[in-house]
Order: sequence, then C-alpha cells, then structure tokens
Amino acid sequence: RLKFLIDDAFADPSLISTPKHSCFKVKSSEDMSRIEQIDSMPRLCPSEVAEGPDFWRRHTSYVQIRDPLTVIPELLPILLETTLIAVMQEYLGALPQLNFVKIQRTWANDAPEIDTQLWHVDLDARKLMKVFLFLHDVDEQRGGTRFVRGSHLFDGHIDYPYQDRWSEQEIVNQFGPDAVSAATCEFGDLFLMDTNLIHRGSQPQIEDRTVVIANFSIHEETVSGGTMRIMPSSLDNLAPWQLNLLPEAMPA
Repeated sequence: RLKFLIDDAFADPSLISTPKHSCFKVKSSEDMSRIEQIDSMPRLCPSEVAEGPDFWRRHTSYVQIRDPLTVIPELLPILLETTLIAVMQEYLGALPQLNFVKIQRTWANDAPEIDTQLWHVDLDARKLMKVFLFLHDVDEQRGGTRFVRGSHLFDGHIDYPYQDRWSEQEIVNQFGPDAVSAATCEFGDLFLMDTNLIHRGSQPQIEDRTVVIANFSIHEETVSGGTMRIMPSSLDNLAPWQLNLLPEAMPA
C-alpha cells in the first residue's frame, strides 16, 4: 500500500519539493564535494517542476516529496512501531525522538554522483540512528548503501578529519581497500544505520531508487533538522508513548 501511495505522490508535481537543477551541468562529482557547493546548486523553476517525472529524470539526480507525513500519513505508525523503537532505544541508550523524514526517488540516469552519493557522515547529532525503508529490492545495481566498517568508532587508531565529503581514494588510503561493505535489502525491508559511520548511497544503474528515510536521535539535530508537518488526524490512533517521540512543534 505504501508503494502505491508513494508512486502516486511522485507523479504529482504539486507534491514535490523543488529539486536541484541538472546535475549534468557538473563536470564531475569532485566539483560538488562540499556542502556549500551542493547547497548553492540552482533549482528547477516552477514551470520546469510542472513538467513532471520525465522532465525531472533528464534534469535532476533525485526528487523528494514535500512534507511527506502530510502526503503519506500512513507512514507515521510504521516509523513508530514498537519493535523498531525498542531496538533504537537499546542502541542509543534513551528513548529517541523522530526528528526528520524524507521520501526520495533517485533516478537511474547518467548524472554524476553528488551530495549523499559521496562518502560522508551525518553531522546532525552525536547519537543518531537512521532508518531506511526500501520500496524495491536493493543491491549495488539498484542504489544500495555502502559503508566503511568500524569508521564510527573514532578510537584513535585511524586519523581522519571531519569533512563534508570524502573521495574513493581517501577512503582507501585511510581504511584500506577491504573495509567497504554494501547493504542489500529486499522490498519492504527496514535497514538501520548509525550514520556517524562513513557511508554513501550508490547511484542506481538499472532501477530508480525509492526510499523512505527517517532520523531518530536523543537530542535536536544541528544540520538537517527542522519542523515536521504532521496531519492532526495521524495522531488519533497513536499511544501516549508514541506521541512522546514526536517534536513539540508540529504545525498542521
């Protein structure tokens, strides 16, 4: 049911956040290796957004649904499911808060890899757990997530600085050629990651990558946080403990 709802939403230009303009104008991924450069990319104008998915595929790397919990309210109880929250509470050491949700479709096109498709850590929170819900089978040809084993430990044995993005060569130099693994998932799987781990999303080759991503942390995010808009009716069937997992400011 979620897949059908999300597919319908991605077909409606009025529900799409204004995407960054053509990644094809970038010479290489190295030209977009820093946050400031990524954020400065121009975005599609309203008439271009209105063109729809076929146009977006030719001129963008990915698109996202605006205010996803208002468009797909059925998603909220899934993200607050008892077992999922219990796992994150055990790992984080406290009851987490849902801080951020996005639904993204990354096109299987020839755009250079940019943004979160380059090696990075999430600087939003010291204790953060990210949930990926995949709406199709995922492997390295279908936009699988790659990560550097052990890179979240910061145990002093490896000397590398905080920075926005790393190149493939920097990862090999710091961690060796065998430290990288890839997550493979089946349709409907939930994949959880401590994103202080160095990671990146692979560019899909044979199928568009559609994923729901949610951030849970034990304090406010510092970078990509923001007020989530939630339909008031979505709260009616939540238990009191689930309501405590939501931010206080939730405009209708």
